[in-house]
Amino acid sequence: MAGCLATSAHYKSRSSVNSNLHYNPRHKTDAFYLQSNQQHDLCCTTSRLYLAYRKIRRWALGAYGGKEGQPFKDIADPNPHRRAFLSTVKDLARSFGTYLSTPIGSLARELRQEGCSAILCQEYEYPRFDVCVLLGKLLRVPVYASFQGEIRLRACLNLFRHSTIHACAGVIIAPQAEIQRVRSRYHVPPQKIARIFNPMDMSTLYPMDRKQARTKLGIPLEAKVVVCHGRIDLYRKGLDILLEAWELICNDRPNTDLRLLLIGSGPDSPKVRQMIADKRLQGVMWHDKFVNDRVEMSRYLSAADVYTLASRQEGFPVAPLEAMTCGLPIVAADAPGVPDILEEGEMSGGIMVPRENPEALALALGRVLDNVEWSRVRKACSPQN
Repeated sequence: MAGCLATSAHYKSRSSVNSNLHYNPRHKTDAFYLQSNQQHDLCCTTSRLYLAYRKIRRWALGAYGGKEGQPFKDIADPNPHRRAFLSTVKDLARSFGTYLSTPIGSLARELRQEGCSAILCQEYEYPRFDVCVLLGKLLRVPVYASFQGEIRLRACLNLFRHSTIHACAGVIIAPQAEIQRVRSRYHVPPQKIARIFNPMDMSTLYPMDRKQARTKLGIPLEAKVVVCHGRIDLYRKGLDILLEAWELICNDRPNTDLRLLLIGSGPDSPKVRQMIADKRLQGVMWHDKFVNDRVEMSRYLSAADVYTLASRQEGFPVAPLEAMTCGLPIVAADAPGVPDILEEGEMSGGIMVPRENPEALALALGRVLDNVEWSRVRKACSPQN
């Protein structure tokens, strides 16, 4: 049930109750749920379909010459005709599998047990959203969805998306460009879209004295420091683009003490570490860990001269806002949400560059590092000014 949040906000019961739905007066909230025998039938049906999907997947893997658990993308089939045919089978199987990955019966039980009366689904372009809308209709529970940066259709069986978008209670979208895309693609009325930005508690992050921050972290006072923090996701966060840009920056300034301060960990940490070693990048200071301590994070950010975000995909990034809270100008790729942060261009406190363009990223970062005028922006970005 990852990606779904069931809320227990009060949801008023309705007088016209479907005979297949049941109301449990023991719960504090008015939550409708499927009768136990229906839930059992749903679970059994879902299980049988999922087992069938796994069987098809194993067959396709065997035909490819792969092994159970091996991703299809890691298999290179030299036969183009077989590859084309089995790719179609694989895509169909994956489509069915994505719809079956949300166990509707188990989710219905959880909603009943927790007394929940609303569902918030992360990402409306995922099959689980369609499943949750169906479940919401059966339970008479409102279903909402949020945008987290994924705009690709995740399966080839997205025939229901237009209907489910209209059938849900509403969608929460921060970036204006994504609002326009959803309205254009699905013809969603404006009253069904709520533009709500990701919240951030500014009291937990604050600018520290840069000299003290650098002394604590062992960074020379005269160094030029670029900082980036977040999950280590090579493609989504554009870390390959950042490392290419960093190589260009260092090559153009051989006599300057440059530091790239990376903060974060994630599934692609080994790949990023290998890329750094292969490129023999200089000045990379990587703290490969999740930093939850806000004082520690304030110290990392306050030690830098500029913050960068090279992401290909975002929903509405909070990391640049955290950096600006600590008084940093930002250089960011134009991923969703970034144009909303830098609506007034450089007057907003940063520079926006095209995605997947290491040369443009390197030029913009170099401009900030080389130009003392940006130190004024650094002070202006601080909430203390």
